[in-house]
Amino acid sequence: MIGLCLGSPAQAWELIETKDNEGYFHYIEQPGQAGAFFQIVCFEKREQVEIEFPVGDLAAEDATFLVQVDGNTEILLAGFVDEIDGQTSIFVGLDRSSKPTVATQELIGQMRAGNELFLGDPDFREAVDVWSLKGFSKAHNALKKKCRI
Repeated sequence: MIGLCLGSPAQAWELIETKDNEGYFHYIEQPGQAGAFFQIVCFEKREQVEIEFPVGDLAAEDATFLVQVDGNTEILLAGFVDEIDGQTSIFVGLDRSSKPTVATQELIGQMRAGNELFLGDPDFREAVDVWSLKGFSKAHNALKKKCRI
């Protein structure tokens, strides 16, 4: 695994490269204030949203997650939730044909210009988790360069 931190240490987006039996995966991630990890994953020159969280925090098989950047219009990300191990689940923003959901590129565009990303109710006090977007554009550019997109 290769890691490169981008941004300030407390709010850094990290560029990571991993390899499994399907090939190389590149992604950027950041832990949220409540501990969930928000990721933009690049595989086969496509970007998809993934969110890792403790098992039981957000339970569903097929899921639609509400996200919002700053005060922009909320975005619904469709996908599914899978259990990685006994402690961690992951939301994967892919449709039933294994393609990134339509809202992915809209969300990434808003994230590049935003300050904070909220998961759940857009009211900060009710959000499931919150991520700083400081350094996101720089990290996203590095991801696109790695993935050649």
